[in-house]
Amino acid sequence: MATLTENLASSLVVTTMNNYSTKLRDTYFKKFSFLGRFCKAMRDEYKYTGKKFGKFFDGGRSYLLPITANENTTMAGYSNIDKIDTTHNDSEFENAQYFPRYVAGSVTLSDEDMDQNSGKAKLMKLAQKKMNNAHKSACKVLTQHLTADALASSKNFAGIPQYIVTTAEASQTSGTVGGITRNYNSGVGPWFNRVQTGGGSSFGTGNNSAGITKLRTLFNDCSGGSNGDNPDLLVSNSDSHELYETSLTTQERYVKDANKAIHDPGISANALLFKGVEYIWDSAFPALRIYMINTEYLYIIWDPKKHFLFHPPQRPTDQLASVSLFVTKGQLVCEGLNRQGVFHSFTA
Repeated sequence: MATLTENLASSLVVTTMNNYSTKLRDTYFKKFSFLGRFCKAMRDEYKYTGKKFGKFFDGGRSYLLPITANENTTMAGYSNIDKIDTTHNDSEFENAQYFPRYVAGSVTLSDEDMDQNSGKAKLMKLAQKKMNNAHKSACKVLTQHLTADALASSKNFAGIPQYIVTTAEASQTSGTVGGITRNYNSGVGPWFNRVQTGGGSSFGTGNNSAGITKLRTLFNDCSGGSNGDNPDLLVSNSDSHELYETSLTTQERYVKDANKAIHDPGISANALLFKGVEYIWDSAFPALRIYMINTEYLYIIWDPKKHFLFHPPQRPTDQLASVSLFVTKGQLVCEGLNRQGVFHSFTA
């Protein structure tokens, strides 16, 4: 039978986890450059300047997202008493299918830990430290998954480089994303990502450098015209980020903010901009690649019932300790592959 001290310790840990879990999740998302920007954490949903950076999906073995594959061919000019085409088109949409994955672990408090930290304040402080480390470790694993060039395990979340490949656009005719085979075409629902290559040439410096010119082209290729449906995030590793920063002149690097104050976004805001879009770096991304992401079409779906969740501590049958299991469940999904792009194979 558990002692009063053990029950008290478990109760304190449960309370601490319930009270601090969301706060810690938000804190550690912010500490991981890419993950914090990509998943701007809030209690009930993920937002960034009005756009959702993550969505919740409750239940089901997989996530099905309808993707526009073909035009509605019934649309045509009309006058007087023409007949409107009512032909049913069953190939208008395809379902992209994504299977959720887990990141899981545990937090253990031994009886010795509890004895050495007796008292309510000390126990809560110890529990918070344990949770801090658990959240930090989970975020690190998530970042490793999301930035991986290849799927290291079928248990892992998919990575952005696995969806946004460096294969030439016209050669993207095999492999799948969401169970849909890549297909290079000019129709309504092209299922390939945009690509620009430096061909091993120098990124260069100045407003008309080879690198800047390629980025402009890639940005326009990923955009939907002047309606604002364009990439809203650029990411790379630090080396590529530094190449871009070096290529900018002093005048180009200084911008006016909403209050008309002049500042350097590469220093005071700790970020660079390209066409007004934030460009950040994370060391986990592959070298010599700059990714352009439209987060309206590329985001994480989370399971709300297993979203950075700590289970109540349990007492093992053969150990003097309390163990709480941690889990988060979701998957990186894409519903607009041709709105994503990558510039690759350039040098300093």
